Amino acid sequence: MAATMTDSHQSATPQLRVTRHGYDPADVHALLASARARLVGLADRIRRAEAANVALGAEAQQWQDRARAAA
Repeated sequence: MAATMTDSHQSATPQLRVTRHGYDPADVHALLASARARLVGLADRIRRAEAANVALGAEAQQWQDRARAAA
């Protein structure tokens, strides 16, 4: 018997096998490792986006300062 965990953001549905005492520990560990890797990747993307946002804000401020100086 297989229990299915669905996630609308994933194309492949992870399968957790049901054993006599619950889910197969190897399946649970694999699913958690996969989730951790995804979270680490998303956290990295957020850090890069925040850094880019700061850089763009500084650049926008420079252009505003130039525009005020030219007026």
